[in-house]
Amino acid sequence: MLLQDASVVFDDLREAPPDVRESIRDGVQRMSAGMKHYSSRESSGALKLIDLTDVNRYCYFVAGVVGELLTRLLISFRPDFRPGLGLMKDAFHFGLFLQKVNLLKDQRADEREGRFLIPDRGVVLSSLRENAEGALAYLTALPLEEAGYRTFCAWSLFLGAASLSWIEKSYEADDASKIPRSVTGKLLAAVESMAQDNEALRMGFEEHFPELPELPELPALAGYARPMDHGGWFTQLSGKSLGSHELVDLRMI
Repeated sequence: MLLQDASVVFDDLREAPPDVRESIRDGVQRMSAGMKHYSSRESSGALKLIDLTDVNRYCYFVAGVVGELLTRLLISFRPDFRPGLGLMKDAFHFGLFLQKVNLLKDQRADEREGRFLIPDRGVVLSSLRENAEGALAYLTALPLEEAGYRTFCAWSLFLGAASLSWIEKSYEADDASKIPRSVTGKLLAAVESMAQDNEALRMGFEEHFPELPELPELPALAGYARPMDHGGWFTQLSGKSLGSHELVDLRMI
């Protein structure tokens, strides 16, 4: 269906303002380059991520770039919005959080199909707290006037947080249970009512985010033979949207 309607998508892109076109092209090109890299790493039909840094890099291309793109589009259409210096890094935190939740949810199904994207479930779970806190910081930094976008982001964050307990139960039981629709509906309504209140969002986040194990110190994650970064492939493909210190904070380099 998407390919059938590709001409409509490209027509819309051509009609967009130049800065919007450039943001979309840049994001799509980096995502494509990152996915090409990971596809080239498949061995015997299987893709295997080897440590937390590898997971974060993978999530950067799959979802972090989307968070960046949405932020750039917001800035394009809100020239009066003056974001803080950490907003773009927090946009990537948001993408990493949501994508890791998906990887954890789909781990057993992915591995049956030859995609080993969770090298250590406990470590990936432990890393979610800092990603979710970055996502919350992103959400609360958005203009209050952007009620629709704030609600959209709040729904995504809270659904991801609330689903973690169900995901773990499902993983342990090796079934496909999900949050009941009734629970989801109540949560969405509650989040929508607080989406414009930063203090309520912070309190609600603490209420819905489950207790997770502490993230080990990075040296404790060593013991994996990381593929050599020939030519600094990641920093080359990730572009200039983040500085090296921000990539370190995101545990990508």
